[in-house]
Formats: sequence, structure tokens, C-alpha cells
Amino acid sequence: MNTPVSFETLQAVAVVEWRLETATPLCIKSGGASTWRQGRRDKTRNIDAEFDFFNKNGAQHQEGNQVSDFYHWVELKGGTPMIHYHVPPSSIRGALRGHTLQKIVDRRQWGLDLAATAKPGEGAEGDPDPAKAALHSALQASRGWQWMKNLFGMAADESRQDAVRHSQSGRLRIETRLNGGRDESPEAFKKHLIHGTWAAGACKPGSRLGKMIITPRSPLCRITQAAKQGGLHYFMELDKGNTIDVTLRILNPDPEDIGMLAFWEQEIQSGMLRFGGLTAIGRGRMNLSGAALTLYRRDLNGFDPSQWERDTGRDTDGLAWLLPAHTPTADWRHRAMERLNQSFSG
Repeated sequence: MNTPVSFETLQAVAVVEWRLETATPLCIKSGGASTWRQGRRDKTRNIDAEFDFFNKNGAQHQEGNQVSDFYHWVELKGGTPMIHYHVPPSSIRGALRGHTLQKIVDRRQWGLDLAATAKPGEGAEGDPDPAKAALHSALQASRGWQWMKNLFGMAADESRQDAVRHSQSGRLRIETRLNGGRDESPEAFKKHLIHGTWAAGACKPGSRLGKMIITPRSPLCRITQAAKQGGLHYFMELDKGNTIDVTLRILNPDPEDIGMLAFWEQEIQSGMLRFGGLTAIGRGRMNLSGAALTLYRRDLNGFDPSQWERDTGRDTDGLAWLLPAHTPTADWRHRAMERLNQSFSG
């Protein structure tokens, strides 16, 4: 099992480049809402519509008059704030972590890390927190929890009095880029956002990065199966047909890490591993249209040398100046998955 990585202990880096294509809409809300109105108040939708990303106060607390924003970040360019829609790396990491947890950790232990950070212990003064004690026990006995902590890291609510501390940074780093950073044209963005008509000059988006759509949703009451009072709401989501370039870097990888990469790719392709919110109603499915793995490592100790080939074509890569590059053979996924299953079986 690997230990936390510093520059002094860096021995290898596995770099994975994925190209994901949204097969169903992707919902990642920012927590804010923009003004959204329609010219007709009957059941006819998307007629003389108005959307103003920059008006956050004009339609608050009015049903159907606001739309939840998609996740975005702000860049200062020449002193002017620029809005960019974005798929945050934390969303990719969270989906990978949650899906991995269900594969390699016993079901009865899935929530131990959440329980240990949710509230202080209820025992007598000086007694160990029961939730923290359970997590500590699992980290000692469960190889799955040890691997989870080591790869993804762990943030625990700890004090100076805690005898054992579990907070640790992980070895996984993730970067994302939406549609190569290329904006849609104003007309294309507006036409894609809704299937309907706009009032004159009434579409004022904060960003045109990505093919976005505005989706209505009206949850049902579980008792009466009727629409909930005040439940109608609108939200913006990334439509199918967008591309997300994802770069994963694993510091000091071991063969189990490589096997997990193969597992993630398999689960993405099958639709079992999804991203963002509302996955239970079909959101967040991706197609893996491209994948490339490079292992930067000085030697192949601990790895099967027959699965790797020296890649001299990457010698101009800055990382290859420090560590020689290797690419896997064609059957690497199958063999890596076998190694992973052997490691975590039982």
C-alpha cells in the first residue's frame, strides 16, 4: 500500500486522458438561479421566453420564474469578469470515489467516513468518539478502506486531542475541459437552449461554452401521486453531444491503481458509472470515445514487464525528462482487472 506523496517520494506517475461524450444530459447545479420568464402563463411553454443570467434578484420566490444555474467559474480577463460553464473535477472525483467504494468496501462500512465527520461523539468526556473508533477499526482491518484513503484522501473532523488522525491528501489529481474551451455562437447557443421562441433581445447568457438546455421538472407527491404544490422548477443542464476532456494523474501508482482505471472505463461504457446529479432518472451517462494511458516510471518493479512498452516518442514531454514513459499493451485492461479482482477478492 502506498504512502502519502511528496516531491521527495515521487517515483512514478500514471497519466490517463479520457474523452467523454454526454450520452444523456448532465446536471451539475451551482447553487444560484437566474431570471427565467415565459410570455404565456398557460401550459404552453417556451413562447416569448426571457433568460437573464445576470439578473439574480428579479424573479425570486416565484414559481416557474427562475432557472437553476449550471456550475460555472469566473475568470478576470483585463479586469472584466468572464463566466465559463465548467464540469468541476470534484464532480468527476466524487462519482469515481462513490462507485469505487461500493466495489471494494463492505456494504456495512460504506458510511463510516461520513459518520465520523458529521457530529462530535456522544460518549463521556475523554471517551473516544464511537464513529471515529469504527472508522479507525475499518482503516486498520479493511484493505478496501486503506486503498480508498490512500488514493482519494480523507478529510476528518479532528482535534489536537485525537490520538489518531486520519486526514490525508490523496494521490489522485483530476483536470477537466469542456468542449475544448470553444464557445458556441450566440445564435447556436440560443437555438439549442430551448425549443421555442424568444422575446426580442431576451436571451442574456453568462457563458456560451457548451450546448446547454433548460429543463422543467415537477416532482410528484409520494402519497397522492399528484404534482407537488410549488414543485415546478427549471434548471439548466449540459445537453447530450458535448465533450469533456478529463486528465487523471495518479502519483506513485501500483498495479491495483491501473486495474481500477480499467474498471472505471468499463463501468463508464456500460452506463453503471454516471456523473452529476439526478442519475437515478437517467442523467449523467457518458460515452468513452477516447482513452490513453501512459506510465511514467523509472523501472517496472512490481509491474508485469510484458504489459508495458517503452515509449520513446514522449521523450520531449516534460515529465519524461524525469521519468521514462511506458505505454500498455493492447490487452492491458483485461489483465489489470484480473490483478485488481485478486487483490480485493474476499
